[in-house]
Amino acid sequence: MRPLTLYIDTILKNLWDGLEEVQYTGIAGAVRSKTLQCLIQTLPQKEPPEFYQRVLSSLDELTRYFDDICLPIEAQLEEVKTFRTWLESYSLTTEQLQLNYFKEMTSDSSPLNLSLVYGEMLFKVAYEDDGGLITLHII
Repeated sequence: MRPLTLYIDTILKNLWDGLEEVQYTGIAGAVRSKTLQCLIQTLPQKEPPEFYQRVLSSLDELTRYFDDICLPIEAQLEEVKTFRTWLESYSLTTEQLQLNYFKEMTSDSSPLNLSLVYGEMLFKVAYEDDGGLITLHII
């Protein structure tokens, strides 16, 4: 990520030298917005969770960088928050996603109205032994 921030730094320094402060702030905000849009639009799909973890850390670094040089616009803050949430989900393993899903389903803050009594189920189990292979029948 360091080469990218150095590249952006060089461009913004040249802009700073040639523009008034009011103009610079607007242009720096536009560079911030365009950088985020490019990051979102060029992000490949179906990558392993480790890939999205690296992108998430890059997003954190870019956010810190731009927070130092220009004030974010409210819409950009919301866009970064939404993108961060998306990346956080994609950076989880399947097991972590399943665990989070079931935790959410059983939490008190879940939007689903779940009863404490779910009812009763009766299972009848039988098995067959076919030469070393056991088949369970649940009726």
